[in-house]
Amino acid sequence: MTTDSTTGDIYVADTGNSTIRVFLDSPRILGHPENRIVATGATATFTVLAIGAPNPAYQWQKDGEIISSATAYSHIITNVQQADVGAYSVLVSNEMGGIVSNTATLTITASTSGTNTGTTAPPPTGDDTDKGGGGGGGAPGLLYLVALTILAALRRLRTA
Repeated sequence: MTTDSTTGDIYVADTGNSTIRVFLDSPRILGHPENRIVATGATATFTVLAIGAPNPAYQWQKDGEIISSATAYSHIITNVQQADVGAYSVLVSNEMGGIVSNTATLTITASTSGTNTGTTAPPPTGDDTDKGGGGGGGAPGLLYLVALTILAALRRLRTA
């Protein structure tokens, strides 16, 4: 068995090596994009983790409309503004089919800079779920470790 590193095609020889078969697999999403809450002017990143053979292509959408320049596994929005708020998803496809990710929303945090609304933000709870981004550090997430394990297994198969 061997893998084409450019296309992601997996080639398997039958017994006696008399016939080479191309293994094709429709895309599967292992990790969907997550909701992001950021301040105006910040950067928001949506990421999908997908596999398929041949390697899948990506097409991001906002509120169901195609974002023509967003064709990678990650979609990065710099200098987030109110116009960027919405529901984001990604179509992951290859010649075997396609699948659309779950929707992730982009929200801008309420800001009191420059105006006095008479309210204050609640104190931090220590629960960073669904806040988007993060300061880094800490242990890698379970999804990351699963993806890393799958990639390592595929590499072993390629060299076998």
